[in-house]
Amino acid sequence: MALSDDGFLRTVIHEDLRKRYLKDEKNEERRVRSEYRKGRKGNVERYTLAIERQDEHDDLVNLCVHPFIETAFMPTKLGYNFLRADPLLELGVRNFDFLVYKADAKRPIAIFGEVKTSITNSAELVRELKEKRGVVESNLGYVKKDYLKSSQDPLLEVVLAVPSRSSIEAYNAISNSNEPIILMAPSAL
Repeated sequence: MALSDDGFLRTVIHEDLRKRYLKDEKNEERRVRSEYRKGRKGNVERYTLAIERQDEHDDLVNLCVHPFIETAFMPTKLGYNFLRADPLLELGVRNFDFLVYKADAKRPIAIFGEVKTSITNSAELVRELKEKRGVVESNLGYVKKDYLKSSQDPLLEVVLAVPSRSSIEAYNAISNSNEPIILMAPSAL
């Protein structure tokens, strides 16, 4: 059976040992508190950075879809309309950030947009967009029925939106891939 701190201290009969033990215990408490504060500070910094990135992402999504919501802007006058954010989210599959649609007499157009606030691996980014396009294509019946309200197969377009500071890297990644991806780089971010 382990002794409590008080019980242990009662068994230490040498005053020097008792003082040394108490001093070591206080030093250990300080060290643990210091490590905890450092770890907590690191967690706060990580979460703050994550929140800032999410805010930047949301701002960029808003910049992309706003022209398709406001009737004063040309895209809506041409028949393009924002349908929803995170299409296919309810299916639990990898999804894009937004869906814009134009119901055209010849062939409807469905624009699936992905927003990236930074690019760490351009080849992986292109693979991700290709994969997401494949998810849309394999769920096209659902998209037509639940979002587009059309039985006609739409022309599928994929848009990558990045801050202007990342546009050259994104352009090079898309150009090197030969994937049909449209680049959008709003200059407000």
